[in-house]
Amino acid sequence: MHAPASGTVGAVTGPAQTVGSNLRRLRLARGLSLVELGRLSGLAKGTLTQLEAGRANPTIETLQALAGALGAGLPDLVAQPPPSIAEVVRADEGPITSGRTLHGRLLNRSHLGSMISELFALRLTAGSMHHAQSHAPGVVEQLFVIEGTIVIGPDDHTETLGPGDFVRFPADRPHSYGAPDTEAHGLLWLLFPTLPTAAVTLRPMPSDEGAIGAVEGLVARDPAPPPPVGRAVSSQSGGRPAHPDMPRVLPHPPVRGRRPTSRTVPGPNPDRPKPPGPGR
Repeated sequence: MHAPASGTVGAVTGPAQTVGSNLRRLRLARGLSLVELGRLSGLAKGTLTQLEAGRANPTIETLQALAGALGAGLPDLVAQPPPSIAEVVRADEGPITSGRTLHGRLLNRSHLGSMISELFALRLTAGSMHHAQSHAPGVVEQLFVIEGTIVIGPDDHTETLGPGDFVRFPADRPHSYGAPDTEAHGLLWLLFPTLPTAAVTLRPMPSDEGAIGAVEGLVARDPAPPPPVGRAVSSQSGGRPAHPDMPRVLPHPPVRGRRPTSRTVPGPNPDRPKPPGPGR
């Protein structure tokens, strides 16, 4: 059995710890030992031990092999596991982004499959209008209004919302937030795609693209060997190769009623053969 490349071993990283935690949880849930999982996935027991401990960054091939052996999808391996206890953010906690017209407090940041989600408690000052620059392609913003009136959306298509209203819009273009009357409060979600360029180059299965994007430090698979220079030619071209180092293609002896086919003869280029006569 040919084992896929397992990845690199080095300092413990957040994504590697996430994969390790999910891998151990899924393995135990299926009642598999490390040896049994290694036999199903083609990975060595030592590699699996390093992965479960979060001390190795897995390659795409490794993740796909593990997902297949566990009967799981890539999102099951790379998504952040559910918390074992309640996570509480107090009213005076959380990083703050503050400006003249806008005040945001980060409540949560997490990986959701192919996206990174950031949740903010948003406060807009009365009579304000905050103009934001375009985010990267694919970024989406969502807002739920708790109190007051908020004008929000792309600059060419804003919406006016009241308490209990919700909006979702693409944020990869200039957009605005405003509180035209009194101070306003809401919950703002930012969703960022995380698919890396390497994952796009490798062209994974569509159902796996989002999951691959959640893993940082992926090791790309070895590039495919380059195609041979030139191409073989048929007997109609006289057997001339496209490159002096390529084997020469000569016609097979003809059979009555059949068109001559091609065969490959190694070695230096012989003289151009004469085409076979009829009936030979």
